[in-house]
Amino acid sequence: MRGLHHWLAIRWRLKFDPAGLFHRISNLDWYRDALLDWVDSIGIGSDMRLLEVGCATGMLSKHLSQTASVVGIDRSAAMIAIARQSNAGGRNHFITGDATALPFAVRQFNCALAASLINVVADPQRALAEMQRVVVKGGLVSALVPDATMTDHKVRALIASLGIRGFSREALWAWHRLALKISADNLHTWFNAAGIGEHKVRPHLHGMLISITGYTP
Repeated sequence: MRGLHHWLAIRWRLKFDPAGLFHRISNLDWYRDALLDWVDSIGIGSDMRLLEVGCATGMLSKHLSQTASVVGIDRSAAMIAIARQSNAGGRNHFITGDATALPFAVRQFNCALAASLINVVADPQRALAEMQRVVVKGGLVSALVPDATMTDHKVRALIASLGIRGFSREALWAWHRLALKISADNLHTWFNAAGIGEHKVRPHLHGMLISITGYTP
């Protein structure tokens, strides 16, 4: 019954308070650790100026701001409001905006990141092209998405190996059931179409997520 209670609560908040729900999920150990594993694999330097596209409630931007200057952008004003509150006094700057029409001049950032974004935008190639446009030559563009090979069996194995329980467990199942999943082949195709070169795909969260990172020409 408790699992059903968590599932119903997640569905209710997804409809009526998506920003609050995502803020809570972004701070769950399994999700937070996957994001940190991703950004650690990129190799971000302390002198970088970073753009997080689809920054949601700012958990990752807060982590990144410990070593770099970060701008976060999200189309949800509710998400940005939480991000600003959670990062009060930090080095981050948050704005509301469209991933497919970024409000920045060319070559403004050393790296542009997007977690769980290009799998949900209407035009992923355009969003990636915009990320490529605002990054300096030789800079990094990286995206993290749910992997198309995610299965019920993999979710059960992850839950068992990490000892995930309660709300965290139901949030993982909800994410698995509802998330739009992307294959590595699609990622390579989109990065090529956006003019991003030398891209490499890596698995994260026991293969539940994959990231792709490439360089602007």
